[in-house]
Amino acid sequence: MEQMKILTAYYGDATDRAKSSYNLAKYIAYSSFALFFFAAILFSYNQDLAQLVTLVGAINSVVAGVGFYLYRESSNQLEAYLEKLYDLQKYLLANSFCELLSNDNDKDLVRSIIIHGMIGSSVELAAELTRS
Repeated sequence: MEQMKILTAYYGDATDRAKSSYNLAKYIAYSSFALFFFAAILFSYNQDLAQLVTLVGAINSVVAGVGFYLYRESSNQLEAYLEKLYDLQKYLLANSFCELLSNDNDKDLVRSIIIHGMIGSSVELAAELTRS
């Protein structure tokens, strides 16, 4: 159960990092829009300064795009991690149910099926084990 606490804490940390990455990219994108808007207003007064502000806004937009890309990648990694966490929880639950079995031979058989399931063995192998 200690492993589950560690995994849950890791999941919470990864979720927090993904959220902060998204929020940072969002705020940078908002500031880029504000810079472009400011450059459009400034264009009628000083074209050179408006071009500089536009360039800064474009660079800012690229940084925001990189931030959104990193957010997407971290979200994909988090999703893959979550799938593994669910698999682990299923095996822990199956092992807990196995402990409730009264016959030691049944416990060994069920644990063997669980192990084969964890390593990706086919259902046929599990069926073969139940026959023996």
